[in-house]
Amino acid sequence: LKFEIVDHMPEITKDSAVYPSIYDTNYHRSIILGYGIYNDEQAYFISYENALKDESFLAYLKDENEKKYGYDIKSAVIGSRWNGIEINGYTFDLSLASYVLEPAIKEELKYVCTHFDYEGVQYDEEVFGKGAKKHIPEDDILASHIVSKAKAIYELKDVVTKELKDKNQYELYENIELPVTRILGEMEFAGTEIDLDVLKEMDTAFDETIEKLANDIYRISGTTFNISSPKQLGQVLFEDLGLKGGKKTKTGYSTSQDVLEKIIDAHPVVPLVLEYRMLTKLSSTYLKGLQEQVFPDNKIHTIYKQTLTHTGRLSSVDPNLQNIPVRSEEGKLIRKAFVSHNGYLVSFDYSQIELRILAHMAHVTNLIDAFNQGKDIHRHTAALVFGVKDEEVTPQMRSQAKAVNFGIIYGMSEFRLSKDIGMSISEARDFINKYFETYPEVKTYMDEVVETCKKQGYVSTLLNRKRYIPTINDKNFMVRQQAQRYAMNTPIQGTGADILKLAMIEVDKALKEKHLKSQMILQVHDELIFDVFEDELEEVMSLVKEKMEHCIKMDVPLIVEGNYAKNWCELK
Repeated sequence: LKFEIVDHMPEITKDSAVYPSIYDTNYHRSIILGYGIYNDEQAYFISYENALKDESFLAYLKDENEKKYGYDIKSAVIGSRWNGIEINGYTFDLSLASYVLEPAIKEELKYVCTHFDYEGVQYDEEVFGKGAKKHIPEDDILASHIVSKAKAIYELKDVVTKELKDKNQYELYENIELPVTRILGEMEFAGTEIDLDVLKEMDTAFDETIEKLANDIYRISGTTFNISSPKQLGQVLFEDLGLKGGKKTKTGYSTSQDVLEKIIDAHPVVPLVLEYRMLTKLSSTYLKGLQEQVFPDNKIHTIYKQTLTHTGRLSSVDPNLQNIPVRSEEGKLIRKAFVSHNGYLVSFDYSQIELRILAHMAHVTNLIDAFNQGKDIHRHTAALVFGVKDEEVTPQMRSQAKAVNFGIIYGMSEFRLSKDIGMSISEARDFINKYFETYPEVKTYMDEVVETCKKQGYVSTLLNRKRYIPTINDKNFMVRQQAQRYAMNTPIQGTGADILKLAMIEVDKALKEKHLKSQMILQVHDELIFDVFEDELEEVMSLVKEKMEHCIKMDVPLIVEGNYAKNWCELK
């Protein structure tokens, strides 16, 4: 690898790969070590300090007309922005392109190189070390590593682009993943306002409740011990108090959630222990954890991982804002700390999007008609399965039908259904059979998806996102079953993810065209959340609804439900 370490960047004469060396995984907080530039005539490395002083190089980075290729361009752009450097003009992202081709590839560039039989790039760990031994290497070692990555990006670009086109996946990459990466970067940089006082007050209140619970537990069990230690807890419950239902493991008794839930009525101490556990987890993960994640601007800046899931769904890390608890009352309170910076938080989420997708993809006449008539779909399903009129459906019938409607999408077994809705396995089997008689197209579709997957090794979404499922023909029955569930569910869940991305692109475009100041700040599975100025509230509400409902044409209408409030807790 021939390259030069420069103090001042020479003029770049053609489209190039531009790769910043971001030291930490969290690019919102990381230093940048330098920039590697590569094209087939030029190869340079410049340190961050020198880049910052180099006016002509900064102008090159900022120039939208200078085409650049990158790897995980969101981290490149946002990481640089935090460090005072603006990059525009990225037209290619090797990370996103390879993710569309093969969603199972691990995130690091080296894995992508290996997948395409490209040599000449090292793992980051080989260069930087890991854990306590992580360090910044000598200049020449660092520069060589960074330029070799830029070279890989440059040389793999055409290979990967050709493969995307051959597999009819270029549009998915170009028209969905690339624009979404820009939007996510803006969302992350904008951040989510946090009211620290709310977190601190709750933290104190939780600590008091936890202490009181601990004292109650000691009093009732007649001994003091470390409640958080499974070993000591098992000893107290199953030996000292002699409760039945203990499962012995190598290290003592199991005190997992489901073990304790089974014996919840056996002794008054058990429900207290369960509550203690829930509160300590909420306290450490969220109340204390989130306080540490608040930046000096009073906001949390999460990171959206766009290349992590096999279905195309986004995930959020550092902190994960997609799994802030919503089930428990205490969990809901945590959302109170998420407040609007501009005036109001606005949330829109798709109603029953996966069922609608199933109706469309499997051409289920009965379901399509019901959705088009705006019927309550679970009530309607119950009426058909139980053979009664819609108005005769009892709440229990409806909730059973709802469990099946959603369960079918995930390839739910009769065993699982019987557990979920409290009926015998044979009743559950009858129920599923009746369901398939009611909606025969669903059964046909599910069988076809599995067969196709066995033949070609992958399944596809409506927009041609593919997921390879090599275990579909595995010798092991359980492994095969799991693979079949993935095969049935991925086209539906993946299409849902694609539609949400389409919606983000349409909404973002509309907000910009209308020069609105309000911003999209969070994406939580089927839901988009905005921070909205009071004088734009009505316009944003109608614009988001319109764009989300009409971002794709299907045989059934897409319906979104919207709300606004001062904080995230009040949105629901």
